[in-house]
Amino acid sequence: MHLYRTSQGLARGDGDGLLLLDVPYPDVAALFEAGTERALTAPVRARVAFDEVDLLAPVVRPCRIVVVGLNYRAHAAETGAEIPAEPAFFCVDGGPVVGPGDQIVLPPAAPDFVDYEGEVGVVIARAAYNVPVEDAWSFIGGLTCVNDVSARDLQAAALAEAGSPGLGFSKAMDTFKPIGPAVVTMESFSLPLDIGLTTTVNGETQQHGRTTDLIFGIPNLVSAVSRMVTLQPGDLICTGTPSGIGAAAGRFLKPGDVVEVMVEGVGTLSNRVATYQSITEPPAPLS
Repeated sequence: MHLYRTSQGLARGDGDGLLLLDVPYPDVAALFEAGTERALTAPVRARVAFDEVDLLAPVVRPCRIVVVGLNYRAHAAETGAEIPAEPAFFCVDGGPVVGPGDQIVLPPAAPDFVDYEGEVGVVIARAAYNVPVEDAWSFIGGLTCVNDVSARDLQAAALAEAGSPGLGFSKAMDTFKPIGPAVVTMESFSLPLDIGLTTTVNGETQQHGRTTDLIFGIPNLVSAVSRMVTLQPGDLICTGTPSGIGAAAGRFLKPGDVVEVMVEGVGTLSNRVATYQSITEPPAPLS
């Protein structure tokens, strides 16, 4: 089941259209907390075409976004890194989340080395703490597309300085976590999970991988994170990016670029890159 948050409320996919649901929930996280089955039993207000509504980020503001570092074998080979023995995580809050069609804004503090990272996102359905690997799928509401946008200069500086806070900021700038267009519930996928992930910039393929190349599978990631913190409904785990990042070729995002992240069985997340424009009006001259 494809679940959407739209300009007219929550909806579920229905072929080439959407069924607008008569539910009080502001986003997919709240729907998961109430029970995913409500998306099937709720009254339908209307059927609309995709072009009759705006698609929004399916989760408004996750309590926690967990970013997984170096989790595709091909990406490890691309960077010359050894295969890690344990997954590496760090967290950002939900502030950078934007949705389909929203802009990725180059931040004034670090506009020159901004990079894409297409990823499969895992959206948590219910509170999860100290979850065994074998039970992890039951805590997952569904999968989505994520672009784990990163300021590589801040990231590199932080990695070179132990204890630097810059690593989190390199991935937590405003608009740096586009997600969507849908959250697709797990009965739509076969296990073990084998789905494709492709990232394009201006229509040219830059990344392509499959989840079979993950070093640490999704159940292992959920279990490992839940041993440290309680995951809440709507929390997002960015499961890692395949090879083909811009930094590997010295190509970084510039204004006007269109980045698309396509996850097989989920859809396509498209965002245009823009220059920061101040919304502050200059002060009026003193009379």
